[in-house]
Amino acid sequence: MLRLGLTIIVLLVSTGLVHAEKRVALVIGNSNYKLISPLANPKNDAELMSATLSDVGFDVVSAIDVDYQGMRRAVRKFGRTLRRAGKDAVGLLYFAGHGVQARGTNYLIPLGANIEDAADLELEALSASNILSQMESAGNRLNLVVLDACRNNPFKGGLRGAGRGLARINAASGSLVAFAAAPGQVASDRKGANSPYTTELVKAMRQPGLAVEQVFKQVRVGVEGQTGGAQTPWEESSLRGDFYFVPKESTPVAAQESPKQSDREALFWNSVKDSASPALLQAYIDRYPEGTFTSLASILIEQLKQKEEQESQKQNAEQLALAEMRKKEIETQRQREVDLLKKLERARQAQEEAERLRAEAESRGKEEKRELAALTPEQISAETAIAPKDAAEMAALAIRYETGTDIVQSIARAAHWYRQAADKGHADAKYRLGLLYYQGRGVALSRTEAAIHILEAIKLDHQPSLNALLEGTTLRNREFVIAVQQRLKALSMYSGKIDGKWGAGSKEATLIYAGRRQGPVVKKPSKNQNKRIRSKPTVVKRKKPADVDKSKRTNRPRGCVGGFSYSGDAQECS
Repeated sequence: MLRLGLTIIVLLVSTGLVHAEKRVALVIGNSNYKLISPLANPKNDAELMSATLSDVGFDVVSAIDVDYQGMRRAVRKFGRTLRRAGKDAVGLLYFAGHGVQARGTNYLIPLGANIEDAADLELEALSASNILSQMESAGNRLNLVVLDACRNNPFKGGLRGAGRGLARINAASGSLVAFAAAPGQVASDRKGANSPYTTELVKAMRQPGLAVEQVFKQVRVGVEGQTGGAQTPWEESSLRGDFYFVPKESTPVAAQESPKQSDREALFWNSVKDSASPALLQAYIDRYPEGTFTSLASILIEQLKQKEEQESQKQNAEQLALAEMRKKEIETQRQREVDLLKKLERARQAQEEAERLRAEAESRGKEEKRELAALTPEQISAETAIAPKDAAEMAALAIRYETGTDIVQSIARAAHWYRQAADKGHADAKYRLGLLYYQGRGVALSRTEAAIHILEAIKLDHQPSLNALLEGTTLRNREFVIAVQQRLKALSMYSGKIDGKWGAGSKEATLIYAGRRQGPVVKKPSKNQNKRIRSKPTVVKRKKPADVDKSKRTNRPRGCVGGFSYSGDAQECS
């Protein structure tokens, strides 16, 4: 988060003695903003400034992360304390946090401020001029005001009616105005606990006998060095005398009122020992290198650094976890979209298939009506002689129609009677109907329908269907093979690609479907298995149906039908 800190120090300096005055300070630091961007350094900067001011003799009123009412109460308490301190008192105000300017007025932003445009500033923020009025009303000789505020606009989308940065403040007579960065520059919070400007300012303030102008010269050199010249502190001065944060040794500040060295060290230690800022503890070590608590301060600094490192690692891990979670959510959403598209595609295909079957049924119905009208007396006699429930007689009549044996040949009527017998569970009729669909004879060409009927025949233990599919060379059309693979895969019996290529995996899945292998398929068969399947197919002797009359079996016509022979069971013609 980029911060452009503005530090304003107003010094009303008299020519009288400065070592006998009382010193009163108000320190406000706001970091934990909720409605606008939070800041990393102000809270730590305020704590470090409080400890430093206490060490150089200030009575400090501290307010950390406060809302509008909290800031007003702190300013009121500070003003009353300063007025009671007397005319020779030194007053100091330090603010670190967000600040903006509108119509020439600077506003300090408290926590919880709900600001949408410049008009809201008067209701939600604290005017810097009101705080200066409180200090001036005390009538004391010397006042210091330190505003370390964020110059870049913290509000999303900008703030209607607000200008860039803080308004320039002219240094009145006997005062000094100091900016953390030159007008137009942007000062940044760094990853450490404190900003470069506050770090350098506190260091310079502690040096004995250093006049305030020299303090800010040293600060400028230090900040430019830390930021590589990207940030240059700026001052405007109208001073008429000298002021020292830590007076020269010949003129100690309020020497008659100074506590003992050990008491001051203990006071300093108590103010920083519970801090979460390593810089505050380091300030104690710098001030008391041989102090009572120096070793303990070093240990606490190391622990805080380790904690900061752990927190950083934790934040990085959380960010990675969130990124991974988001990635999985995106992948899940994409997969849902893919699944939905597949589902819609399947529904479309099913609808198209239903439409096709309906159209085919209508066409078949019309065709059958025409065929019935064209039947010869001989055909009518043959068809009416069939028992309504005798699938074997239906299949036999279909073969006669297909071969033209003892009846006028009609492939369409053959398909009709094959279908009637197949619907009653006749395996051979299912197989022969599948062949008609495969060849497009008597019915519309459909390799998908062919696969359905031939697989149904295999399921009924029809050995010629199994032999034709495993060992034959006729049933190798790519569309037909794809239809077989799809149905076997839907039954979890085929694990290969749906590619229309009849290989070992397709053969093995067919044997599993026929009950000749244990499934499901988990790996391709070995070369020996492939060789065995090719050279010595498993042949199971077909059982004679109990309900078929022996005379009817012997009276069936023999011959080659559509590339396949019929002699009791169907085999490929050689």
